[in-house]
Amino acid sequence: MEEGQVIAGIQLGKLIGAGATGVVHAGVVQATGQPVAVKIVRPHPGESARLIERTLQEGRVGWAVRHPSVVRVYEWGMTNEGAAYIVMERLEGETLAERLVARGRLPADMVVSIARQVVRGLAAIHAQGGVHRDVKPENVFLCALPADRVKLLDLGIVHLGQGHPARLVRTSVGLVVGTLAYLAPEQARGAEIDARTDLYGLGATLYHALAGHPPHPEGDVVDVLRRIALQIAPPALPSDVPEPLRSLIGLLLSPSPDNRPADAG
Repeated sequence: MEEGQVIAGIQLGKLIGAGATGVVHAGVVQATGQPVAVKIVRPHPGESARLIERTLQEGRVGWAVRHPSVVRVYEWGMTNEGAAYIVMERLEGETLAERLVARGRLPADMVVSIARQVVRGLAAIHAQGGVHRDVKPENVFLCALPADRVKLLDLGIVHLGQGHPARLVRTSVGLVVGTLAYLAPEQARGAEIDARTDLYGLGATLYHALAGHPPHPEGDVVDVLRRIALQIAPPALPSDVPEPLRSLIGLLLSPSPDNRPADAG
């Protein structure tokens, strides 16, 4: 797809993002002039079914979960050429990961503001019976306008359960879903997960923002999974982190889900 083409009444504008399997265009709704972003995924032949389904799942979840702290999805579907697309709100700003690369660590008051909004977004997902499964700095967007607004991104691996609140999700045997540095112990084991798993991911994300690095050091995949599964505690947070925030993150990073809050509500 190229600039100027039309998908579902959306005229594509300039390219604003690109990856191995897809692109993101700025777009405009022809009928109203509303600015949007259009994600288009055209996977390689061997990955077609999996990536198409993940993209469509992201569209379904974004449509179902309507909350100011979750990226808004307006429409999703398939093009005549066999690509999957999602029409979503256009965001201006940067991810938390990008800000951490630029600044290293963030002040506690900024981290608290981010945490409050991420919790609200997770609560909306959990209220739909869902589990995000990949809470990390790359999936937390810090909007430029309105300032200080935070949005949860990448709903492609969210599991929407049958009922409320979020229930246990059983993954395929041995399947690890999520991003290594922020995995909860139960994810590292490929065990059942629920809303408490997202809270561990939130704790790991906040830890990174305050410490300047993830709770689990980078390294060999097997070694990192071993550290997580064996529940090896991360290094202590810097001494300038306020005690209430330190205690909260310690609670969220509890190795056992039973010792974490039940959900984000």
